[in-house]
Amino acid sequence: MEQYAEREDLNALVEWAKARGCYLSPKIFLVGSENGSTAVAVNDLEPGEEVISCSNDAVLGPVHARKLFGDELADSHPELIRPLTKLALVHELLLGKDSYWNDYIRTLPREDELSVPMYFSDSDLQWLRGTNMENEVDVKKEHYKDEFEKLIQVIGSRVDTTKYTLDLYIWSSAIFKSRCFPGRLMYPNEPEDAPMLLPLIDALNHRPLNATEWNVSVRESFKIALSNATAVGEEIFNNYGAKGNEELLFGYGFCIPSNPFDTLRLKLPPTIPQQAYDEAGPEATKEPTLTLEHPLPAWLVKLFESFITQAAGLTPHSVIAVAQSADVLVQALRVKLHNLIAQAPNNEPANSRQKNAQIYREGQIAICRAAVDACMQARDDAVSSRGASLITLETITRNDPKGLIEAVAQCFLENPGDNIVDDLVEVDMEEPVLLLALAMQSPLSSDGSVTEVDDYYNQLYEQVYLPVHQTNPNLPTIQPQDLQRAGTLMANGYASRDLQGRDRYTVVAAV
Repeated sequence: MEQYAEREDLNALVEWAKARGCYLSPKIFLVGSENGSTAVAVNDLEPGEEVISCSNDAVLGPVHARKLFGDELADSHPELIRPLTKLALVHELLLGKDSYWNDYIRTLPREDELSVPMYFSDSDLQWLRGTNMENEVDVKKEHYKDEFEKLIQVIGSRVDTTKYTLDLYIWSSAIFKSRCFPGRLMYPNEPEDAPMLLPLIDALNHRPLNATEWNVSVRESFKIALSNATAVGEEIFNNYGAKGNEELLFGYGFCIPSNPFDTLRLKLPPTIPQQAYDEAGPEATKEPTLTLEHPLPAWLVKLFESFITQAAGLTPHSVIAVAQSADVLVQALRVKLHNLIAQAPNNEPANSRQKNAQIYREGQIAICRAAVDACMQARDDAVSSRGASLITLETITRNDPKGLIEAVAQCFLENPGDNIVDDLVEVDMEEPVLLLALAMQSPLSSDGSVTEVDDYYNQLYEQVYLPVHQTNPNLPTIQPQDLQRAGTLMANGYASRDLQGRDRYTVVAAV
């Protein structure tokens, strides 16, 4: 259960805010929590009851940035309004007790208290290996560095910038990323990305699907009311919107287990031509977002089908084109899934940062698995609708009523492991097993159409089939001609690489 504690700095913030026209319901109390601060109900709250508000006089946003750095600069460089507002927070921090916002800034977390990946230690960062965020931290730091240097270059002739440092700017960026609201809600004439900090209100934590009402009066106030009743002792939540754990962790420093809005972001290979995107439809993007509810966008399947059909010179919409393109997509998803699983730390999380990173990874794995399953199902449905089926070493192993796989394993595997498919591939038995299975499905030698047999199939018959049949005499009887006919059937298929870089085979067979 969450533990709360009274904090002197939060009490001072409430008094400061009230003196500037803000409102905090007497039925709630700001307290310290393991996540920083929050609000809890000290009396029952009725639905629709206003609980908290921030007045225009307390907002730290673009209006104050304009006062510090000038309207001319803000208007001539509208792209800098967000950086200027972040620099305004740095300015107020450096003023210390002389700052108008000192009682508010005192409650903001410092670098060692921030739980966003930007401030992860080296041991914490290990928990992001194999995820999208593994390299995002350095990319974001470089972005802030470029943004800061450009900002200082532009304003350097107007104000003294020697006191502003990159470290403080990155800290301010993290504060705004985790706490800011869209400035246009109160200041509609500002640029779209103008941010604002709302003292008191930004102390509320996030809960998805939490019913809250935002009531905004332009240049006057920002009020929050709860749509549902809240009992004594319950935490008061805001709703930041539909955000997945990747966005929550990177921007806010926390994750939600079983987050209903969780997402998995893919980065598609640059080798996919624009023509394939055009053919996939207007929703096609180079960074698709998958969810548990919709793990496989239809346009993504079309994109890979168009790409592989053209790259491999296949007949459009043919069985092989549909199956092979789906397998390429499945393989890409499996690589992603493998990295997420294989690079996860083996030890238990040592702190809340690592625990949140673990929750984030678990959500990514769940969505990736769902995407793999959905893609394979879509492939099988598309192949089946065309009157065909796919035969692989996996399908033979799963459906082996005659005991072929067991007999092959006894003959050619010294120490079979838990994954019989991998074991057979490692000893180059995939193609022989496929040929045996195809030949045994319907022996054709009796029709006399195959009169001359290649040496390869004679050797396969003697070195593989005969020992296997001797091990299991109940297997169908075949002849070398049947194996050669099976080789003809195998030509109607395709090869693909698995996670270990091995060639794997898929046979397309008529049903």
